[in-house]
Amino acid sequence: MEFQYLEDFSKTTVNNMELVQTALKETGATIDTKLFPLIEEAENDNALAQYELHDMFVYGLNNVKPNYKMAERYFNKIQDANIAEGDSKLISEGMKAKALFHHEFGEDSLASTALLDCFKYMVSNLEPIDWDSEVIALVSENFAEWQEGIRENEGYE
Repeated sequence: MEFQYLEDFSKTTVNNMELVQTALKETGATIDTKLFPLIEEAENDNALAQYELHDMFVYGLNNVKPNYKMAERYFNKIQDANIAEGDSKLISEGMKAKALFHHEFGEDSLASTALLDCFKYMVSNLEPIDWDSEVIALVSENFAEWQEGIRENEGYE
């Protein structure tokens, strides 16, 4: 098994199976039992384990079937930690990741809303030098699409 964030993950036993079972039951995910120790670590707030699982469930890495609910579970845990940390730049990056995450799963309406929320947060909480140019570009692209949709709905040509 190859991990992107955890270089040395050799844990093979689970100390609290209830944590693992709860995560799987709440999300409907099914995975190889070899990953149970990683889920336990993520449920115990190991940020690197959360990143690994998020990416696995978004992109289907390590023979894991993509699962929106499981990926969202670990995304939310990561973002909760960013908010608790109070780092505005990390929060903004997390909001951008949420927009991209929704887009990856074909949830374009949620992606657009998350992107706009990210943009608003970014311009309100970061210095212009720290603004993310990709977010600005994506909002600009979406704005053109939103305007077109408004025109179509109001009967403009």
